[in-house]
Amino acid sequence: MLRLVGSILQVARTNMIFHLLVATLTLELLPLVCARAEGSGITICTMNEVTMPSAKQHYEWLTANKRYGPDVANGFLQDSRADGDKFLEYQIIYLPEFPGGSGWFDINGLSGFFEANSHNVKKWQCDGAEYYPMAVLFGLEPKAFQNGTLYVSPKRGLQTAISLNTPSAANKVIEVRVSETDKLICQDLTVENTTEKGCSHPGSYFK
Repeated sequence: MLRLVGSILQVARTNMIFHLLVATLTLELLPLVCARAEGSGITICTMNEVTMPSAKQHYEWLTANKRYGPDVANGFLQDSRADGDKFLEYQIIYLPEFPGGSGWFDINGLSGFFEANSHNVKKWQCDGAEYYPMAVLFGLEPKAFQNGTLYVSPKRGLQTAISLNTPSAANKVIEVRVSETDKLICQDLTVENTTEKGCSHPGSYFK
């Protein structure tokens, strides 16, 4: 019996050490991701690890919220029907200018970020109009912003806000492509109220 207890304790200690190593490596590697992105024409304003709500949970939250209510919730239900949970897990929100306090509130509310379980990896550092235009990405890791094209990689559980105020944005048209395959998912991120789904909810492009 004592040997069995000793074996159990040894396994527990080994598992604990393993998880601590994984957590440490994760925290050490994420700043490297920031550095690579910033060295590729991107300024990362903030970064969070997130677990997004399901489409059903977000629908219920919108329905119960006095600011939004059933009409907004039903609109979300219709828009998200094809992609389900991916509708929230993969998002691109383009901000040509500072949206104001209430604008940021709606971005966080309508995107599901308020409901998400989140862990901040990089604190916010982009106060000021000079950081706009800006993009908020869910499930997409920014890789580079070059020649008017934003390159991203799918990374579920990652949320970032990035400044796009660089010489690469001077031509006013911003494409979005998958870094690994060069696949075009958005022809022009700057188009207001675009019907191009890849420019706002590109979940259908990813497994």
